[in-house]
Amino acid sequence: MTPYAHSLGIISNDRWETFQKKMAKIDAETKALEKIKIDPSSFGGKNKSKQPVLSVLKRPEAKLVDIYNLIKRPLPEKGVLLDIETTKKYAGYIERQNKEIKKIKKYENAKIPREIIFSEITGLSNEVKQKLEKVLPKTIAHAQRIPGITPAAISLLLVHIKKEQSLLKEKIGS
Repeated sequence: MTPYAHSLGIISNDRWETFQKKMAKIDAETKALEKIKIDPSSFGGKNKSKQPVLSVLKRPEAKLVDIYNLIKRPLPEKGVLLDIETTKKYAGYIERQNKEIKKIKKYENAKIPREIIFSEITGLSNEVKQKLEKVLPKTIAHAQRIPGITPAAISLLLVHIKKEQSLLKEKIGS
């Protein structure tokens, strides 16, 4: 958020400099760690061939502080350490979420058929079904703006709409 706050001029130059220094430390430390390989068996891995530190870090049982102790590297400041660990551990989840966001954005102007029965959509919670039935959104974008409607619910709604459209095409084609 700091870059956004800076672009809006709502943080001080000192805060911006501090942020930039921290990001430079994170970048330098990450680049250094990319070059180091370790035996993953120390962190629950069965494969004894050496792997990059940042790959091993993705394992749930691997902690960056333990990796630093293993490689005998001085620990960076706590904020830098935490940022690197968090970024690497959750990279897969973040990537998956970004793909989901792109998919939903692609379909946000898609119309929701008037005849759709939200209570029949498998996987939606009763609360989400009730909200959709109450509001009767006309588009995916409209559904996204309903409080309590999650990206997962939108995905299920999209799948249901596509499935219904496929069934309709089959009936027309028969």
